[in-house]
Amino acid sequence: GLLKLWTLKTSECVASLEQHEDKLWALAVAPGEDTLLATGGADGMINFWDDVTAEMEDKARQEQEENLVLEQQMMNALRAKDYKLAALLAFRLKKPFHLLQVLQSVITEKDEGLLDEIIVSFTSEQLSTCLQYLRDWNTSARNAHTSQAVLLAILRSFSLEQLCECEGIKDIVDSLLPYTQRHFQRLEDAMQRTYMLDFTLHAMRSVLGGSDKLDDEEEEEESLQPWRRTRARRAVEERK
Repeated sequence: GLLKLWTLKTSECVASLEQHEDKLWALAVAPGEDTLLATGGADGMINFWDDVTAEMEDKARQEQEENLVLEQQMMNALRAKDYKLAALLAFRLKKPFHLLQVLQSVITEKDEGLLDEIIVSFTSEQLSTCLQYLRDWNTSARNAHTSQAVLLAILRSFSLEQLCECEGIKDIVDSLLPYTQRHFQRLEDAMQRTYMLDFTLHAMRSVLGGSDKLDDEEEEEESLQPWRRTRARRAVEERK
């Protein structure tokens, strides 16, 4: 049997409590105790329930305040370029976007050693969490560069045995492969388009008389710049 809790404000069921193995036949509220009630069912059991909504709301409010403090500390660590601390705080917040933001900041430093240093400091639990986040990041072309850079750093920093111990590693790899292939195919297509651009520019140079002629024109243009500046200066002086 189910005990359903409804809110009168929205007429919605906010909780379904199941402790009876058979139909629920009786419900009573303790005199003078609005938060305590008892239920009886056809299974011969009597269950007592205590409403802890206020405690749960207080706990949620406290967690929200703590998260705000952690977010501020993480942003301060990012500004100070203390990326290890920022990554640790991102894990504590349990928000993938925050960790992505930290790793993107590390990658912009263009220092593979720094990225490896941060990745290798991950615990086994943090590594598993990062791989799960990475699986989701890799589905977006916008985050493909960050995902692939972090994945490469993970492969450099951890052994195959360590990676195999991660929770759900098979499903993670199965999810990473198709999107990774898609990202590399997109890069290959972009590279081929650059070849077409090079061919077009070369053809334009040929039509205009060859690259030597263009180079001569560029040199002539640069040689005229000092003369033009001198002439402009004289014109200003004459006006005065």
